[in-house]
This record gives sequence, C-alpha cells and structure tokens, in this order.
Amino acid sequence: MRRFIYIVAAIAMVVACAEKEPPVYTVGEHDNEIVLRSQVGEPDKDVQTKANDAEHSKHQAFKENTMLRMLVKGIWTGHSPEEVVKSTSAQTVAETGESKHNGLTGWSPKLFWDDFGTADPANAATGRAQGLTIYGAAVDGLAVGPTVDNWEAMSWTLDTNQSGGWASKDLLSSNNITYVKDGTLKFEQRNSAEASNLLIFTHAMAKVTVRLTAADGFPGYETGLDNAKFEATPSVTLVGFYNSGTYNIKTKTPTPQNSSEEITPQKIEGGAGNHIAVYDALVFPGNSFGYSDKVLEINADGNVYNVTAAKINEAIAGDDNRFMDGKNYVFNILVKKTEVVVEATVKDWDEPIQALEEAPVIEIDTDFGTAGTAFAGAFDLYRSTVKNNGYDENNTADGVNWASKYTYSPETGWSNSPAIYWPNHQTHYFFRGVYPAGRTQVQVADPDYDYINVNNVKFEQGTHPSDLMIAMPLTENATCTHGKDVAGYGICATTGKITLNFSHAMSKLEVRLKSSDPSDANYVDLSDITVEIVGGYNQGRIAMASGIHLDFDASEKADYYQLHVTEASAESGYKKTTLDAVVPQELSNDVYFKITVYNATGKDIYTKQINTIKDSEGSIINEWKPGEHYIYSLKITKSEIFVTATLTDWKTVDSSEDIWM
Repeated sequence: MRRFIYIVAAIAMVVACAEKEPPVYTVGEHDNEIVLRSQVGEPDKDVQTKANDAEHSKHQAFKENTMLRMLVKGIWTGHSPEEVVKSTSAQTVAETGESKHNGLTGWSPKLFWDDFGTADPANAATGRAQGLTIYGAAVDGLAVGPTVDNWEAMSWTLDTNQSGGWASKDLLSSNNITYVKDGTLKFEQRNSAEASNLLIFTHAMAKVTVRLTAADGFPGYETGLDNAKFEATPSVTLVGFYNSGTYNIKTKTPTPQNSSEEITPQKIEGGAGNHIAVYDALVFPGNSFGYSDKVLEINADGNVYNVTAAKINEAIAGDDNRFMDGKNYVFNILVKKTEVVVEATVKDWDEPIQALEEAPVIEIDTDFGTAGTAFAGAFDLYRSTVKNNGYDENNTADGVNWASKYTYSPETGWSNSPAIYWPNHQTHYFFRGVYPAGRTQVQVADPDYDYINVNNVKFEQGTHPSDLMIAMPLTENATCTHGKDVAGYGICATTGKITLNFSHAMSKLEVRLKSSDPSDANYVDLSDITVEIVGGYNQGRIAMASGIHLDFDASEKADYYQLHVTEASAESGYKKTTLDAVVPQELSNDVYFKITVYNATGKDIYTKQINTIKDSEGSIINEWKPGEHYIYSLKITKSEIFVTATLTDWKTVDSSEDIWM
C-alpha cells in the first residue's frame, strides 16, 4: 500500500509540472527489487610482503546455500531519519559454469529500491544519485549466517583446538558497495552493464600453514631425501597467537583482544608413514611477534623443536610485522633429527604452497646443502706434518707408508691397515680422510700443494670424483696437550679418538625442466633435449689443505659441459631432470645454461645466465660451493608472454634458518 501511495503522488506531480520534474519511476514486478551477486575475493588489498609486485586479484564462488547477512543503507531526502538502514539476509545459489560468483535467493526480507526513497521524486537528486551502502558477513558453506552484534565491532572467537577443522569460523566480510566510493550500486544503473551489484567478500581472519618435511635422521633418508618418513604423526602447536577480538566490517579493521596460550591446528595432509605432514589454523589478526619469539612447537618422532618468528617476520613488509586479515602465513619446515630449517612465505588465502616461477622461460625453485654425510664405506687416511703437502702415499719418512686404508665392519667398527703410530709427543700431524678409497687420487703439486684432480661427471654414489669426500678433524678452537693451536700446528699425541668430519668436495647439480600444460599454446615438447653449462670450468683441483678447490687458470675454462638427462619421477611434476657432480667454482657473467630442444622442424635454444638466479632467500647464487646440492627448476615455454594467476596479491618470499631445539 505504501508504494502505491508514492506512485499516485508522483503521477500528480507530473501532471502539474511535466516539463520541470524528473520522470517518475513506475514500480514493476521485478526491477524494483534490489538484486545482488556475491563472490569471495581480495579487492583493494595491497600486498604487504618484502617483495611487492603488481599482481591481480583472484576470486571464487561461494558454496551453494551459504547465508549472507547484510546491512543496507540509503539516503532519503526529507525522510526522518534521512539515512535509512535495513537488515536482510539471502542464500547463495549454485555457481553457473565458471562465473566465479553466485546469485542470491531466499531474501528475508526482500528489499526494494523505493524502501530507500527512489520512487519519491523529491529524492531523485540525492538518493538515486548516491546509491546504496551494503555491508555483508558470512561463513562459506554455513546455511545460517553469523550473528552480527555490531557492524563496527563484531565479536569473533576462534577455537583453540582446531584439530577437527576451522571452516565454521572462517568469517568473511564485504564493504565494497558504498555510496562514499565510486562504483556503488545506483538506481539508474541497476539494469545496465555498469551496475556494481557484486558483493565481494574477503577473509577477516589470518591463516597459518605449517608444512613439515622429514629429512636427515628419519627412516628411509639414507636412500634419498624424498624417502624419509615420519614414524608417527607429528604434533604442531601455535604459541602466543590471538584467538579472539572484534572486527569492524565497515572498515575491515580487526582489534584483537585475547592471546591464547596454545592453538592446535588441523592436519590436512600426510602424517605417520609419509614424507610430509601439513597443518593449518585460523588466528585472529593483529599479532606482532619479535624475531626471537617462539611461535611454533613441533614434536616429531620424540624430538621437540621450537620455531621462532624470525623468518616469517623477514617475509612481512613494515616495521610492526603485524599479521593481517586475509593472509596465509606459511612455514615450510625441513625437519632433521638435530635441527629444523625454515622457509617463511606470505601467500594468498587459497594459493597452492609451491615454488615461484620466474617467467617467461626460467623459474628458480630452491637450493640446499648436504655437506657432512654418514657412510659405511672404506676411506683412505692421510697424514702430514705440514698442512699444505706431504699427504701422498709415497711419503714414508718414518718408515711407514703415510696413507692408511680404513674399512668399516658392523661388528667392530672402523679399523685401519697398515697401523700408524704417534712417533712422539712433539710431532704434530694434519689428518685427512678421502672417500672413496683407492689411494690413487692424491697428487703432488709443484710441490707446494697436494691436491686431488676432479672433473664434471654424472653423479654416481660411491664413485670418484662425483662422490668425493674429504674429511678433516674437528679442530675449531682446540689445542694440543702442550698448548699448540691445532688448526695451525696439527694434532699431537693423544690417547683419545680423532673425530673426522667428512664433507663433499664437489658441488651436486640438479636441473629440473618442465613446460606448461600440453593443452597450452606455449607448451614445449621436452622429449628430445640437451642441457649444457657454457663457459664454466669442467675440471679443477681440490686442495688437501682446505678441502676446497684451488684457484683456476683462465685457460682451463671449457666451451661447454653437457649435463646428463634422465626421466624424472612422475610425482615430481617435471619432464626431465639431470644430476651431475660439478667442480666448485665462482660463476662469472659468461656462465649460462643452454637448453636445446629438438623438434620436427629443427631445434630451439633457450639460455639463462646462471649468476642471475636467486636462491630461496632472494640472494644471487654466484658460486657453486663444495658440499652443497643445487636444484634449478626451469620452466620452458614458447614465448616470453605469460599470464599471471587471478589470486596473486600475496607475494612469496622464501627464507631459511637453523632453529634451536
């Protein structure tokens, strides 16, 4: 009845002054209803990470039958009060195709434009022009929406035990339709392509993801990193995070109130008998941890590890290191029996936890060290009275060959032949172990240095030179019985065992190659390829004194070295991979990867200057160091044009750290 009265009054005014008054809106069956759509996304949120690139938003549809609670405001000139405020709710309908948004149905109550005075001719210049302000709150998948006690300070509490899941606490809010902004929903545009009737909901909470990877010391590791497994499902506890507070939906501002002692996340993947275990939890935004503050406690197969906030803070821009709403804070943790190594990243809420890609051709994955390796094979023991030379097996100054072979027996441990002895308390020896055994590697050099010749070669475990290891005694800050510095003077007579610390002398290099999906126009068939290192050193000398390479002569640089290509495992996601042992060396500007792809019409060549490639900490890899395993993941596509994802406003910034336990 109320709407009918407005229409009659408006018609009367038109008759009286048709030339002066604005046209009157006639109420129709549908077009007077306020029609909205909805989606989940991340609008107007600057990426607050250490690397802030211009990226796009990514959106997704709600689950069907999700209830949205809404507060709708409009201006009605002459009405009392002029700001008309109404509450309503609606249910989402199923997404159509890949629209990334939902229609709404089941309004309770229905709202009409003339509820806010748009049918009143006196309001046409204000209410129609200014449009509406609409705030929304929802939890995706819940048929009964959250109770909104205060749109400017909505109370919200997260469970401290989230092991059973946290989806019912994933508060979403919307404030993108408002008459103080451009793009608001306006009466004149309601049926046009310009109508901004899409409510975009964003996550009001923050998410913490912990991804554990079993490594050195766990069962199966001795046959390869990917084979290491947790015997029991690890437990993960978040320490000191906020779990409650109020959220201002109008401004999207969280105000934390209570800091929980502990939050137990849910396990979403892996666990006992698996290589990985992945957990996540919701936290109330607002935490600002110090770099040394404990944020995680991990119990893995009986060992307890404590993780600080240092590396996640390095991935967050700004001095306050504040955890923000709508962000996913990811801890990628390599769990060893004696330590953990942490990579910290900040990501989009629904972005997969994976490596970055440096488009268009090549993307860097990661690198890690494997220096110091336990083994049970035979090795040769060498000794010398001076540090630089005298290790070769022809040195028999005391009547005994100075090279001795050590072998290992599970029953008796290590034993050597021939036996060697301390000649007196004043003689100091520098000891070196060389694996694998053979006693033919050590050469006399010039005669200032004893060294071992090495060259680039396909990696084969237990063979020289690919698996060459040189051991030195653990002598840091040590002195012998009469006060001599062990590092500078060697070890004198002792009744205790000398502990040798073996480290790989070569660098281990792995190159993984992939292309886009075969259905992609930029896909490159990698079934017939060669991968070369151009401009590097293919051979060199490893000094017995230091266990690292001697300086190279410029004339020793090779034109190229062709890596050995083999098929990768199916689960790796890469088409081809190589695994070689290479001579440790500095990487100058003229050293690069050359990938040749052969096809029916000839070949295509891709190159990448190696010393421009960054490691997981964002630092340039300008040297291959002994005892380190470098993994380069290269993406090969046909062109330099690439498409970014639609949800990429959280930039990944990798770091690593040794954590106390």
